[in-house]
Amino acid sequence: MKQVDAVIAAVMQVKPDFKQYSDKGLEVIVDDLRQEVSTIVTAGIIDGTVSYSKDKNDYKAVADYVPGMVSNWLRRSKVLNGNMAPSVKNPGSRIGANDAKLKTLRELRKTQIEPEILSEIDKYIKARLKELKQQKTTKQKSNINFDVLPADLREKLKNG
Repeated sequence: MKQVDAVIAAVMQVKPDFKQYSDKGLEVIVDDLRQEVSTIVTAGIIDGTVSYSKDKNDYKAVADYVPGMVSNWLRRSKVLNGNMAPSVKNPGSRIGANDAKLKTLRELRKTQIEPEILSEIDKYIKARLKELKQQKTTKQKSNINFDVLPADLREKLKNG
């Protein structure tokens, strides 16, 4: 059984009056109910009825993994989230996540306490983020084949 299906089944087991595609799981399945859902899904992983790619015999690892996975499916599954498309909480916040220069600047910032030095490092971080955003925008624009666009739209874009 897929993990999402296991979460849906566990939700229906602990809250039989849950209305699929209507109720919002994160609001309805809270505290003790969420713990019960996690316990049911954990048992399913341990006994092999729920898919899990890592070692299912490592109970601690499974028990640590399942609550986050349950929350993830309560948020992302349309069956459990009121039929809403999942949305990113902080769109754009991942810019520079794989940039070595930005990572190094952020690590350096964690080691400093002097306000002047922190301010200076912040300037470099801000400048690097701006540079990365510009690169991203340029990449997005460069992939567009303007020749296939309608002539009037193409003209507006040239003049804009």
